[in-house]
Formats: sequence, C-alpha cells, structure tokens
Amino acid sequence: TNIKDINQVLPYLELIAALATVAGIAIGVVKYLGKLFRKVLSPYQTYNHFLKRNYSEVYREALSKYYIPTRAQEIDPCNQEEIRNNNGKFYSFLLIPFFKKEAFKRSSTGKYFLVLADSGMGKTTFLLKLYKECVRGMGIRYYKRVEMLPLAERECVEKIKKIPDAERTVLLLDGLDENNEAIEDCDTFFSKLISATMHFNKVVITCRTQFYASASDEPSRTGVIHVGNGNKSCEIVRKYISPFSDEEVKLYLRKRFRFKKIIQQKALSIVNFVPDLMVRPIVLNWIEFLCDAKEEYQYTFQIYETIIQKWIEREELGSNGNKLYELSADIANYMYQAESTTIPADRVDKIAVKKHIDLKPIIAKSRSLLNRNSAGDYKFAHRSFLEYFIVDNILRRMVMPDNTDFLWSLSGAKRFLFERLIYAAMKTDRKQFESANKQIADNVDYSGASNVMEFLQNPKIQMNCRNDQN
Repeated sequence: TNIKDINQVLPYLELIAALATVAGIAIGVVKYLGKLFRKVLSPYQTYNHFLKRNYSEVYREALSKYYIPTRAQEIDPCNQEEIRNNNGKFYSFLLIPFFKKEAFKRSSTGKYFLVLADSGMGKTTFLLKLYKECVRGMGIRYYKRVEMLPLAERECVEKIKKIPDAERTVLLLDGLDENNEAIEDCDTFFSKLISATMHFNKVVITCRTQFYASASDEPSRTGVIHVGNGNKSCEIVRKYISPFSDEEVKLYLRKRFRFKKIIQQKALSIVNFVPDLMVRPIVLNWIEFLCDAKEEYQYTFQIYETIIQKWIEREELGSNGNKLYELSADIANYMYQAESTTIPADRVDKIAVKKHIDLKPIIAKSRSLLNRNSAGDYKFAHRSFLEYFIVDNILRRMVMPDNTDFLWSLSGAKRFLFERLIYAAMKTDRKQFESANKQIADNVDYSGASNVMEFLQNPKIQMNCRNDQN
C-alpha cells in the first residue's frame, strides 16, 4: 500500500520539480536580461543625466527636434569675407558620419581631433550629437565607453585622470576656449591636457577659431612623445564646421514651425531680411524670439538690435555686457578710420586698455562679436555687424565723418543709416518721413551725403536718433 501511495504522489513531485526548474531558469533569464538591459540603458541614462545637468530644457528640445546635421571642411570658412560665400566653394562633408565611419575605426591612425568654429556655429550641439551616436555604437564598435566633459568645469584635468578604462574610451571635450587656465596660458594648459588624455582611445576637442592668434598657432601636433612611436609626436586632425546652406536654413524653419505655417512664413521673411547672418545656428535659434515680437519688423536695423542684444546676453558676461558693446563699437570706429574690415589683434588689446574696459584681452577677442582669420587679424563675425556699429557711432555722435567714400562702399551701412534716419523722421513728422523715403528712392546709389546732413540738422530728428539707442 505504501508503494502504491508513493507511485501516485511521484508524478506530482516530478511536476513540482520540473516547475521549480523552469522557474529557476526563468528567474535566471530575467536576471540576465535585467542586467543586460541595465548595461545597455546605463550609457543612455548617463547621457540624459549629463544633458539635464548641464543644459536647459529649451536647449534639449532644440537638440532633439530641430537639429540639422553638422557639416565640416578642411579650410576655415572665416577666410571668406562673409562665411555664407563659403558654401559651394569648398568641399564639405557630414561630420558625425566622418567620426563614426572613418575616425573611430580600428584601422584609423588619428587619435586627437580638434573641431574649430566661430561663435554660434554649433560646436557644443555637434559634440552632444556625437556623444549620443557613440553611446549607440558601444558594444558594436571596439570602444567600451564614451565620456563627455565641458572644459569650463573646475579641475577638469583631474576629473579626466579619474576616468577608468581609458584605452577603450572615447573622450569628448567641449570648449577649450572656455577654460580659465587655457585663457591665462593656452600652451601650458594644452600640454597638461594632452598628458592627461594620451592613454584614451580617441579624443575630440572643440574650440572657437578666434581663440588662437592665427591658423599657424592652432595646434597641429601634441608635442608628447609616445612609447613605440619613436621621436614623433601625435598629429592633431583639425576640422572646421561649415555654415548652413540656404537649403539647410529652410529645412530648419520647416522643422521648427512644422504645424505653424503662418509663423513659418514670418520667420522666412525675417531670414530674407538678413540671409547672410542666418547661416549661423545660434542666430536661427533666436528666430522664434524675433517672430514673437508684438510689432512687425519694418527695418533691418531693428532685427540687428535684437540679435546683438541676445548675442551679448549669451556670452554671460554679467555687468561686462555693456562694456563688450562699447568695445565692439570702438573697434568698428577704428576699422572705419582705417578704411578696413579687419583689425590687428594687438589693436584690440590697445583699444580695451585705452577705453578702460576691464576685459582680459583673450576674453575680449574670444567673446566679442569678432572672429579671427587665418592671417591673425580680427573681423566682425559678420560684416553687417561692422556696418551696424559704424552707423550707430555716427548717430550717437551726430557727426558725419570725413571719409564718406568708405561709408558709401559699405552697402549695409548705407541701408542702416537711411533706415535709422527714416525711422527718426517718421517719429518726428509724417511729411518729413515721406520726403525722406522719396529721397532714398530717387537716390538709390547713395552717391552723396547732402541729404543725410539735412536730416541731421533737424533737432527733433537728432533727439529721436539718440533716443533710439536706448
């Protein structure tokens, strides 16, 4: 009887054992998958945490929704008088695919990459997108980790030294020009940075072009002797971010205002006012601010006033913002007197000292509205900024300068001047405005300054021009 009872119970015991085995296997699989998912998701979580910690919600939204793929080239676009003229003259390529398919390949000999661009050209945006693409490629490609660090952070070099598994890590460093030590002594800091990063798999550094005095001063080799590499130092591959093309500007507007056709049309009309300026991503980021204005922009100078104000605010110089404006105006005055669109670097320093402007020379050159060309001279980020400040100087002083031939050679300056005068006349007297408008229509070549001086003789117009500065 006992044996019979055991035989009856045995199938149930076997079933329980089988279920326990299956449950054990299932728990093991779940634990493995959980560990795998955590391993896969961890870099994304780190990336998202990095974004939330360092960038505003508005910036993150623009990064995810409105990004236009970054293009780059071998030649600095600042060598052109206007960077918009760069498009079509030099070969450009998509920068992120370059890193994914060429630079980060196992067979690639390049280790250090320096990505250079002017203010507002999208260096940080590019690096964040590259960060995300590197996260996607981990485990598939031969590197295991990707780390991004803003060089503006304190003790950034010490933080770099603490990053584990450097040999299998891609290191992305943003903003060499924003590091305080680099501002004080760039060469010393750069050598320290190279020493701290020499064991990393790949290193990508971004920097403003104008941070260096000339193209010859931009680092091309690390200066660090590597074991097994003889007496040769490691080459630094330099790439320059290209400005937006007209098609990319329109694509951005379609993305930004996809379901807002009326605002899209208004934005397009603003772009048509200043097409050369809108090839810079940072300026396009302000397009919604321009579109939100209660009044329609009637004149180009009104758009420039807003853009310059936002650009200076972006530099986060606090109370020095007004000094930055004064510095830019004084530099424009120097260029006008010299009848040149460029200024030597040492003159920028002298103007800052002479005007008692408390800005370190390197900050004045890196954070003003100036850019550097390959010869080491400085020019405004866009020639129209120079033209704007020239006219602003004339109207603040209410004196027409002697060298008017140079003034009339600057088409943008002529436009700004007559727009400001028409605006002042319109606020003074409607008939005066109509008269001014007719004179400009009849004198489209702006061959002389007599009508300008007639406007300046009117005390009310002088007052309106001065008040307009506020």
